[in-house]
Amino acid sequence: MEVRKYPDTDALYLKLRDTQYQCGRELDDSRHLLLDVNGDVIGISFLYASEGIDLGGIPSHEVDMVW
Repeated sequence: MEVRKYPDTDALYLKLRDTQYQCGRELDDSRHLLLDVNGDVIGISFLYASEGIDLGGIPSHEVDMVW
């Protein structure tokens, strides 16, 4: 897992897998899932990170696989 911070845009990106990006899915205005060709989550973007990060609604089985 890799964590990238983007202070200029107040964003945080969690890279979960090193596979090719296919598309994204917006959970809400501040949380986006990045998916590969199989529909598996490869990363999660959090906007407004300094306001806190809500993990509700994020597919837990995807995150659990990485930990």
